[in-house]
Amino acid sequence: MDWGALHTILGGVNKHSTSIGKIWLTVLFIFRIMILVVAAERVWGDEQDDFICNTLQPGCKNVCYDHFFPISHIRLWALQLIFVSTPALLVAMHVAYRRHEKKRQFRKGDQKCEYKDIEEIRKQRFRIEGSLWWTYTSSIFFRLVFEAVFMYAFYFMYDGFRMPRLMKCNAWPCPNTVDCFVSRPTEKTVFTIFMIAVSSICILLNVAELCYLLTKFFLRRSKKAGNSKHHPNHENKEETKQNEMNELISDSCQNTVIGFSSSKDTEKKMDWGALQDILGGVNKHSTSIGKIWLTVLFIFRIMILVVAAERVWGDEQQDFVCNTLQPGCKNVCYDHFFPISHIRLWALQLIFVSTPALLVAMHVAYRRHEKKRRFRNGEKIDIEELKTEKFHIRGPLWWTYTGSIFFRIVFEAVFMYVFYYMYDGYQMPRLVKCDAWPCPNTVDCFVSRPTEKTTFTIFMLAVSAICMMLNLAELCYLVIKICMKDSRKTTVLK
Repeated sequence: MDWGALHTILGGVNKHSTSIGKIWLTVLFIFRIMILVVAAERVWGDEQDDFICNTLQPGCKNVCYDHFFPISHIRLWALQLIFVSTPALLVAMHVAYRRHEKKRQFRKGDQKCEYKDIEEIRKQRFRIEGSLWWTYTSSIFFRLVFEAVFMYAFYFMYDGFRMPRLMKCNAWPCPNTVDCFVSRPTEKTVFTIFMIAVSSICILLNVAELCYLLTKFFLRRSKKAGNSKHHPNHENKEETKQNEMNELISDSCQNTVIGFSSSKDTEKKMDWGALQDILGGVNKHSTSIGKIWLTVLFIFRIMILVVAAERVWGDEQQDFVCNTLQPGCKNVCYDHFFPISHIRLWALQLIFVSTPALLVAMHVAYRRHEKKRRFRNGEKIDIEELKTEKFHIRGPLWWTYTGSIFFRIVFEAVFMYVFYYMYDGYQMPRLVKCDAWPCPNTVDCFVSRPTEKTTFTIFMLAVSAICMMLNLAELCYLVIKICMKDSRKTTVLK
């Protein structure tokens, strides 16, 4: 799927969004679209081939699969994400219409048009008020409706959000009630619950943004009468000042929105590359240890995962061999020993470990917003310098930065424990013995490439431990530095 076109549309609307809208867009692309592309799609794969029924009756497997899975989860999520995103087109069309009107006034030489050239009109950021307020709130309302409809469709269509291991089917042409086994039911359940949970978070963000806009609307309406009497030209001056800051606003928000390539051949690389773009913006404000951590993360973890580890695992269930022909035994045993693939768990780990940096990105964006507000109030601030300004890690930013490091350490530790607990250690066994139903007895199942998988597992865990040490070192450095500054201040005061 080409998500690049969707990002282009939403990226243009993002310039005119509220802060909550920007957070919603970041969650949408990182925790929904990116997870869908880099992890969830491979969990399902060609799920009908791995759907096993204990009958050789021609057509029975096809009919049963269609009965239990009328639409694949992956395709339904893709539809949901497209429908949820496209109400932003209402805002995009409204903004395009407003710009067209401004350009028409400029070409006619209208004195009311305060712009110097066409380029300034293109960079203009429109405030969410008047008719644009109605368009923007309508787009949020449609987002909420689509999210709710698709969540109900998931629950109704699949009879809940849990993927069962066994399904009983008696549809024609099956000769009787047959047992059908789903591949990777535990892993599919995990991703289904994760996607539903993030969808719920998006609903809460949309509700919060709607409440914020309604509150702001009523407050503005109550103050409008008094302001119009005492300051009749206040609104025009405010809008002019805001337009001078449009380019800066666009730059400050750029790092909080993820991008996707429109090229099919480089889709996966661009997914991780988009994450690098986000962290690259935060890297500017990091310490030297933080820069080393980011280098290790991308070269020795993400790059190794993409160019090597993914090919080692491949379609691991196909290469999982058991010494029995009992239908469903292989599926059940694989799901028992490998509830979540190493590759997908690493992908989730890397995304969760990286995203605390968004806290720093949002804090820096807020600091820039405060300086813009002071500029609008008449304070002299160099706009060009503000674009490239590096914020020192002190004051509230120190707490945000150390908080992001703390969450990194927590996520690393949690995922390392999950690996150890889920796979009973870090070594990939060559042979596993399985006696789960419907296996006729205790069967021997053989894992493909166990030595190579063990090597990559230990390597990835070792690099994860190095990243934890770097995070601890950076945390200690920041704590020591702030303590030394406080002690110096105390000495000076004495």
